[in-house]
Amino acid sequence: MRLGQLFDLFYSLSVISKITEEFLDISFGDKRLDCRFKKIADQLSRNMGASIPLACEDWANTKAAYRFFSNKKITQDKILDPHKLSTHNRIKKNPDNFTLILHDTTELTYTNHPSIKDLNPGRKFTLRNPKKDGSKTIHYDYNLIMHTSLALTTAGVPLGITALRIWDRDKLKDTTNLKRKINPTRVPIESKESYKWIENIDKSSSESLISSKKLVHIGDRDSDMFELFELCDKTDTNFVIRVAHNRNVGLNGELLYDTESHGIIQSGTFDLEVTDSDRTKRIAKINLSFSKVNIIPTMSKRNNFTPLTLYYIVAEEVLGKDENPSNPILWRLLTNLPIKSLKSAQEKIYWYSLRWKIEVFFKVLKTGCKVEDCRLQTKQGLIRYLTLMSIVSWRIFWITMFSRENPTGSPKECLTLEEIEILKKVAQKKNSNWKGKTLKDYYYELAKLGGFLARKSDGGPGFITTWRGYLKLQDIIFGFRLI
Repeated sequence: MRLGQLFDLFYSLSVISKITEEFLDISFGDKRLDCRFKKIADQLSRNMGASIPLACEDWANTKAAYRFFSNKKITQDKILDPHKLSTHNRIKKNPDNFTLILHDTTELTYTNHPSIKDLNPGRKFTLRNPKKDGSKTIHYDYNLIMHTSLALTTAGVPLGITALRIWDRDKLKDTTNLKRKINPTRVPIESKESYKWIENIDKSSSESLISSKKLVHIGDRDSDMFELFELCDKTDTNFVIRVAHNRNVGLNGELLYDTESHGIIQSGTFDLEVTDSDRTKRIAKINLSFSKVNIIPTMSKRNNFTPLTLYYIVAEEVLGKDENPSNPILWRLLTNLPIKSLKSAQEKIYWYSLRWKIEVFFKVLKTGCKVEDCRLQTKQGLIRYLTLMSIVSWRIFWITMFSRENPTGSPKECLTLEEIEILKKVAQKKNSNWKGKTLKDYYYELAKLGGFLARKSDGGPGFITTWRGYLKLQDIIFGFRLI
């Protein structure tokens, strides 16, 4: 064994960060690859938002990282599987009656990265040249699409990723010609891009270590598909889906939105805390009603599917004279969970309101980890990198939310002993009487390194101050190691 290999092995055994705990069972069929991956994961997590050369610090480690991400033995599933196992164990320990699985899609743009060799163009558009002749030039977007399934407690703490799909469109989508030549309802769901919902729900439910009855899949209007309802019915799993289509609820043409066609069982009002598009929070007064409906398949699907009995919930915001929110609430939801009272319906509305947390996860990935700045040369290399960075992003998001929900817990649950000791020294340097004991004490000191002021009028730290503080903490630790 060469000296460099001995060093890598020593590194992986002696410097174990919290992120590498997710990969203790990693196996690529080669111990050298296992050790190298743990080292890369540690370097990228300690330097979130940095490029691979900056995170690796020297040419030898940078070259090793490039070779690792280009290695055909490294697959997305092998990177994700240990984290999924840890996620399922956390779900198993979740004391809540249900665990929410949030599903959503985001696009990662690499249009300004022309050196990627095998990334297909995703969208065609034309731009008028800034000249008087009015000529136009054709441009293409180069994107990767990521569909993520994120497990969440009902208190909002992310438990981990249960399924992940990353791909590019192999067919060019021309936005200059939107005319449909084929009726999309007659195209098999397996050949549609929307099949991502079916696939991720199936993986999240079938691979879980607990009963699928304790999982509740949450999706936006893009997931409103009869095939999805049918899958959840067959696998005995639960869903809360926002409605996109005014479906048939009777053989005589009765529609879902017409309350007269199915009748309201009960209605009432309640207050709900919501976050607007500008990230401001407010308390909205909601009119709530629910009813039991029979969802009829469309004509093209009636030979293969039978009607399903579901519960239909409508939540509509009541606006005062001076109220004019940018996006007033009007949520129509379908669920296969039985609803017996307004309290039960209100619970489902609250669960759906947590769906925005997966948008926060994507923001951590893009803004915090800056994955769109990666300059790897191949599509598969990018996919391997994005899989790893998704787990790094989850970890930062988890620290933020776990610390909020468990302020009296032990700091050892989120931080290493070395990080705890350094934070203690930093805090005592400012205040010699500081005696932090709880997770909240240490988390606030971490956030202060990222610019959190901790004033009485301030709320809790957000993920941006958390990851900034974490980066600064790693720099301080590096300095202490040199002493």
